[in-house]
Order: sequence, then C-alpha cells, then structure tokens
Amino acid sequence: MSVRKVVCPECGEESMFGPDELVLYSRIQCEECGAILEVVDESPLTVEVAESDLVSDSDDDEFDEEDDDI
Repeated sequence: MSVRKVVCPECGEESMFGPDELVLYSRIQCEECGAILEVVDESPLTVEVAESDLVSDSDDDEFDEEDDDI
C-alpha cells in the first residue's frame, strides 16, 4: 500500500495517510495539532481545515429561552 504525505494548513506539519483515506471530501485528522482537515481536491491533493458542523452554544441558549415562553 502506498502512502501520501499531507501538509497541515493549520500547523505546517507533515502526516502520512493511505490512499483510501484521501478521497474527495473525506475528513482526516492532523496527527500533530489535531485539526480536522477535508480533502477538497484530489489532483493535486489539496486539504483545507474543515468547517465546523456544530451549533454554537449561544444559538442553543436562544432556543432554550424560546421554549420557556411556551
């Protein structure tokens, strides 16, 4: 199995991943800083720091306050 080198755009460190881990839109984790990276292009291999899918705590607080009014 061949491995490919990925340079983390967050910390600049290199990590090695198998080709099956580096398919378009897959997410990997930097071994050095823990950043979640997403493959945005396969040729040439390009990764970016992944956008967070989580809702912020402030949004949760607003929702909870609305529930109290019912």
